[in-house]
Amino acid sequence: MPLTLCNAAEDWPLFLEICNRCLTFAPYTVPFTKRHVEEIFAPFAASQETLCLIGRDDSGKEGVVHISVPKDDKEFAVLHLLLADTNGVAHELLRQAESWAIELGVPLIRSHHLKLNPYHCLMHGTESYCWGGLYTARNAFARQGWDLEFDIVNMYLDMPSCPVAFDPADPGTRLIEVDQTEDALSVNGKFRVMRGETALASSGYTFHKEISAQLGKGIGQLWIYSQNEIHGQGFGRQVMLEAHRKLYDLGARRIILATNNALFRAIKFYQNLGYEHELIHAYTFMKEL
Repeated sequence: MPLTLCNAAEDWPLFLEICNRCLTFAPYTVPFTKRHVEEIFAPFAASQETLCLIGRDDSGKEGVVHISVPKDDKEFAVLHLLLADTNGVAHELLRQAESWAIELGVPLIRSHHLKLNPYHCLMHGTESYCWGGLYTARNAFARQGWDLEFDIVNMYLDMPSCPVAFDPADPGTRLIEVDQTEDALSVNGKFRVMRGETALASSGYTFHKEISAQLGKGIGQLWIYSQNEIHGQGFGRQVMLEAHRKLYDLGARRIILATNNALFRAIKFYQNLGYEHELIHAYTFMKEL
């Protein structure tokens, strides 16, 4: 399907209009604004090898695609956005993104990436995935032969009161808070359980400022990592509950997280802490070129 294409930098207002139209019902997402373009999207585009296109077909149906490759690492490209009114527009925009990556000699495209993500704390919180409600994008991935990388499990915990701390009573460990940062979108940090200089378990937290304001409810988000050999000793519970307490103090009354369907033990761990499944389907995809 032929499309009329232009670079998003030539018409940021139209880019914003299309994104916000397609993401109207997306979970934990705020409307993109001119300020986001000026402070986040445009500087990001200048710092990476990037292609951000707007496409329109003959009937006026529109879409956007955004793909990037780190300037110092061409091992893979990241497809940040694929939003479109129709299957045909999404399919052609995805073909354009693939062709661009092939021209750069990139061997692999991932549909989303946690760290290389200009929409961090604006779309789906800190997570990076293809929301299941984006049918046109999912159909385009299928048409172009992309593989499913992760089937995402989204979970949430409501906190009507401050959680009680948990101490596994191991005198050889200590709990520390590190990497505290704050910007216009979020407050972030990590808790770690240390034994000597070794981190046994870590839990990172994010309090979402703009998303909380948009939803009228304090929204926090976290992740957890622990060494396999210490599973079942309570250190993961300790750092997660400390992150819960911190987020409660920052104003969060709901915490969200994402794992993937293959991590059954992790899902059960979260359920035991009171987490419930969101009615959200989400996926990540990849394709070798």
